[in-house]
Amino acid sequence: EASGSELAIVDSLYPEEDHFRATNVDIDYDVWRRSARFEGLEKGAANASFPMHNYLTSLTSGDYRAGDNKLDLRGISRDSADYYFVSTSVEGDSLKFAATKAYYSVTDRKIEIDGVPAIYVADALITPEYAELEIEQNGLIKELKNATIEMNQETKLHRIYDATVQIISGSEYEGTGKYDYIT
Repeated sequence: EASGSELAIVDSLYPEEDHFRATNVDIDYDVWRRSARFEGLEKGAANASFPMHNYLTSLTSGDYRAGDNKLDLRGISRDSADYYFVSTSVEGDSLKFAATKAYYSVTDRKIEIDGVPAIYVADALITPEYAELEIEQNGLIKELKNATIEMNQETKLHRIYDATVQIISGSEYEGTGKYDYIT
C-alpha cells in the first residue's frame, strides 16, 4: 500500500511514454494478481492524465489489471459535476465534458467513456447516443453516430437529430443529420 502516491502505466516499448498517470492517490497493489486498486484523494481535481491522448480527467479512482492491460476509472464523489475530461492539446481548444466512467485498453490505446450527458462545442449542445464516446490515440473523439445537436446553447431553437458528428475542438464540429422545418 502507498498513500498520496503516483500511479503510472508506462509503455513497454517506449518507457519514456506514459499511457496513464494519476497523482495524489492511495494505491493497493496485488503482486500475485498483477493488479492495482487506487483511490484519488482530491474530489473534482483533474489529477489523472492520458498523455498520449492529451486529456486530463477527474476520474482518479479505479482498477488496473496488468495481465490484460485494462484500466477502469471512476470518480470519488457522489456529485456528477466533479467528473470530467478536458483536452490539453492546442487543437482541442479546452474541450471539456462530463463523464462518470472510463475504460482504457493499453493494447488498443483508446479511451471508452460512459456517462457523457452532452458536450458543449461552439454554440451547440451535442448529445452522444447512449451517453458514450471514444477518444482515439490521436486525441480526437471518434465520430459520433445518432447524436443530437441543439443550437444555440441557451434557446435551443434548432435541433438536428440522427446526426453524424465529428467534434474537432471546443469551438468546432462538423456533421450531418435530420432537421424538421415547420412552416
